[in-house]
Amino acid sequence: ESTYGGRKLIPWTCQKAGRDAFVNAGYNGILKMATGTGKTITAFIIFKQFFHDKQSFGNRILIIVPTGRDRVGGQWESELTRLKEQNDRVYLYTSKTSQQEKNDAKNSWATPPTNGNLFVLITIGSLKNFPFNGIKPDLLVGDEVHGYGTENAMSTIKNHLDGTLYKLGLSATPERISDPDGTKRIFDFFGEPVYTFCLKEAQ
Repeated sequence: ESTYGGRKLIPWTCQKAGRDAFVNAGYNGILKMATGTGKTITAFIIFKQFFHDKQSFGNRILIIVPTGRDRVGGQWESELTRLKEQNDRVYLYTSKTSQQEKNDAKNSWATPPTNGNLFVLITIGSLKNFPFNGIKPDLLVGDEVHGYGTENAMSTIKNHLDGTLYKLGLSATPERISDPDGTKRIFDFFGEPVYTFCLKEAQ
């Protein structure tokens, strides 16, 4: 049990087990999580552990989301905004984001907060428009990671993010149906599934 951003957060047993499996895999791999198993919370307790193990502040966390503010991106944004520490920054970067928000996200990427951490949520379509300027994320998250197994999506990810040391994939179904090549692309980049969330526990 711990307090994040002034709120008590009590992770479920299987969220902690997922975190531990991912940490033990060297901060690379996929968590196989059914819908409703609290993936944002699980990712957040992973972030906390990462800051504890690596460096406390100035981290750039990049989270690739399948859809923008109206759907998945917005859910992440509101959860992270709720959980974050005072000096952390959370930005959503999509084709529909305002120019001001885009500029704020770009500037923060160049200069992350010295006494906090940066979270940028981005859709795969916007990856190619983001000025990474050769700076890799400290930790990359691929949400609904099965969606990025196409040659096109994976080459976009690799073009911008190859060489990222730490990568977390999240998906209820990381294996792509009748697409072994696509599944291999995902596992080669994000790592193998390291933990499967117990559905029974989630219900």
